[in-house]
Amino acid sequence: GGCAMRLVSLTVSGYRQYLDQITLQIPPGLIGICGPNGVGKSKLIEAIGYALYGPASAILPRTDRVADLPAKAGKVTPCVELEIEIRGQHYVICRTTRGKTSIQLHGATDLIADGASAVTQKVIELLRLTADAFCGTFVARQNEVAGLQSIDSNRRSRADRSWTACL
Repeated sequence: GGCAMRLVSLTVSGYRQYLDQITLQIPPGLIGICGPNGVGKSKLIEAIGYALYGPASAILPRTDRVADLPAKAGKVTPCVELEIEIRGQHYVICRTTRGKTSIQLHGATDLIADGASAVTQKVIELLRLTADAFCGTFVARQNEVAGLQSIDSNRRSRADRSWTACL
């Protein structure tokens, strides 16, 4: 069976363009992130993948490394916190570049998994998706969205379903 994940909130600090902490509450339904080029729209999507899977090759751009994640303006350790709902349970994932990574049920004190690789493995188990599958299912990159305009309606319908299968 497929996953049924809903994004609840995303908090980033010291990550890419986001030196200061910001929190986005993500309501149910279709969400659009709008703004001019270079303000960090795609980096918010990347941060979701980073929280779930860490700096996997499917998540970060091909030329980027973990050293590229800290905000350039400060000496803050990048931190991404993502709250997700899976099959009615709310989980909070907190991931940093300094190894302080955990997943727990929302409001609980006990950790379900602790450490970067253990959290990634737990996410894969909960979502039943690897990082590669996540990117092929959840994330429509800009050039892929533009490509939808030029394909025939049958192929577009199949592509739409594949990108929204777990939303």
